[in-house]
Amino acid sequence: MSNKKKIAILLGDPSGIGPQLTSKLLNEKITEEANIVVIGEKKIFEDGEKISGKKTNLKFVNSFDEIKFDDKTKFFLDISKGTNRIYKYGEVSAESGASVLESMDKAMELVNSKKIDAINFAPMNKTSLMMGGCPYNDEHDYFQNKLNMKEFCCEFNVVDNFWTARVTSHIPIKEVPANITRENILKPIKLLDKTLKMSGIERPRIAVQALILTQNLEQKKKMKSFQQLKKQKKWELTLMDLCLAILLLLQLLKIKITTVLLACIMMHFSVV
Repeated sequence: MSNKKKIAILLGDPSGIGPQLTSKLLNEKITEEANIVVIGEKKIFEDGEKISGKKTNLKFVNSFDEIKFDDKTKFFLDISKGTNRIYKYGEVSAESGASVLESMDKAMELVNSKKIDAINFAPMNKTSLMMGGCPYNDEHDYFQNKLNMKEFCCEFNVVDNFWTARVTSHIPIKEVPANITRENILKPIKLLDKTLKMSGIERPRIAVQALILTQNLEQKKKMKSFQQLKKQKKWELTLMDLCLAILLLLQLLKIKITTVLLACIMMHFSVV
């Protein structure tokens, strides 16, 4: 019986770069640290191998019950059911989304039955996913509902000891100001603190990147107060570039800090 963690890798959107990235990943030595099962369509993966120029020694199966992890063999769970569907590269389509959704459904079935420990998925297209029948706003909502999670959850991006999370995600920029509330800011802060402590960091230091509300010269001439500006729904959102630059510089200099950047806004926008 293998004691390695069991990880499912999903190919991502068949019309994108996911299959070729997966074929490259499977040739990395780090994948030997876990028991790997790739979930997707066999032909899509083989096409990805042709593009990447990487060949992977995988054992193909049609059912998870055929898998016997032995610390050496990587498996491919083929969900194509004998079909060889063709997908056009670089195009959004319901067919591509349906393929991704089918692999996600299979992975979540395995997670909820405790047959695998984690999922790693290659890039997917959210529009295709919606067109393919996904009833949720994005993959985050999908996983949250499939796992029956009631508490707050969000995406983390991690590079070495530099972690980022978001107050808002996947909403129109015009809706961002209304969602920057004390309650909404505290949710990811608390989750970050909890997760960092679980990762072995005893006293996480969290930096909150600000949302700045300012007036341009024309607005200043017309309005006497910030409340008038707010009522007119004219907002200018400015990214604190200096704060981000300093944090990234510290990372490049390999200064040992534990910093979490809570990214509210990732670009400079003026919203009317």
